[in-house]
Amino acid sequence: MNLTQQQQDRLMAPVRTAVIAMQISELQEHQFYDLMGQLLIAKSIAQLVPWNRPYLDHINAALWSMQDKPDVDLIDSAMQIYEGMLKDTPVHIYQKALNKLKGKL
Repeated sequence: MNLTQQQQDRLMAPVRTAVIAMQISELQEHQFYDLMGQLLIAKSIAQLVPWNRPYLDHINAALWSMQDKPDVDLIDSAMQIYEGMLKDTPVHIYQKALNKLKGKL
């Protein structure tokens, strides 16, 4: 069973807002952390799901970009990849990705 459309929308809404804020150079601190958190979840999913592994380099590049001078296009495309992942990632894998991250924090 995958995430419902409503669950996907709830996860992506703050990220979409943050990407738009980044595009107009108005990114606030909480939006930065929303983006970082979702990118870390995307990375964890890509590590766990074999068919998502090809996206790992792109997601890592977006994460590194966030450390220095954010590349808006790179981050936006990574978020689009993440959105696609959410559509075909089973809930138990998503939960496993979250638990993996919780262990590292």
